[in-house]
Amino acid sequence: LMLINPSGILISEGACIETGQFTASTLDFESRDDGILFKGASNGRIINFGTIKAWDGDVTLISRTIYKHGIVEAKEGHVQLGVGQEILLKPSGDERIYIRAQEFEEEIGILNTGSISAIQAELKADGNPYTFAIKHEGTIDALSTVEKSGRVLLVAEEGTNLISGTITAEGGYVALLGEKVGLIDHAEVDASATEGGGKILIGGSYKGYDPKIYNSEFTTVLENTTLKANALEYGDGGTIILWSNGYTRSLGTIEVQGGPNGGDLGFIDISGIKGCRAENSKPQF
Repeated sequence: LMLINPSGILISEGACIETGQFTASTLDFESRDDGILFKGASNGRIINFGTIKAWDGDVTLISRTIYKHGIVEAKEGHVQLGVGQEILLKPSGDERIYIRAQEFEEEIGILNTGSISAIQAELKADGNPYTFAIKHEGTIDALSTVEKSGRVLLVAEEGTNLISGTITAEGGYVALLGEKVGLIDHAEVDASATEGGGKILIGGSYKGYDPKIYNSEFTTVLENTTLKANALEYGDGGTIILWSNGYTRSLGTIEVQGGPNGGDLGFIDISGIKGCRAENSKPQF
């Protein structure tokens, strides 16, 4: 099911969409060899208070602004949210949303106060036009399968990525990236698993070395926040990286414990080019 309306799309409280695959957009689209290009100057928004479920495919929301307060599930596929005026959606790959920089002004790009459940959750914004490119206050659960672990990507290039909600990726991969990245209130990111912890990147890759991963200019993890990549029974603890090209601050709890029934400790790195500060935290090495 594909729903296109430049004037905006509202899924009200109590409404339920159940289909194999669902795409909603306030932008026009055209098929290309490398995917589907969504493009337009629409000021319409996508607002979801209801429930969207895809049986065996993806859920994709494309608009200039997305307010997602309800439930989105794609337990056999991906959930993909992209905001901007020109967005390329690729049919496959670890990352499927690519956004071209645009000039306009908005307060918020993506606001998620509801729940997302999928094999991969990908929320992306060209952060430059937005005061807050991404605000995640709800829950994201990246489901693992026999073939692969779950993945969560929240990327706000040249913008602010603010997380106060919960993200779970059992033994999987979480990347929270942007010009400014902040974990506040009681934010929790958990990539723990029974047989080995996963990988969490906050603000960039290890020492910013990976050119494919966007590095922040300021990364902060405040008090009462928790980052976990523990092995719960067997195997090694995971990897947690906090990085920025500027200043990195960590005041939360960080855990990468090895399995109590056998396994080594994981790896934590907190660093920044201009300096870093870690206090009141409880890293479990």
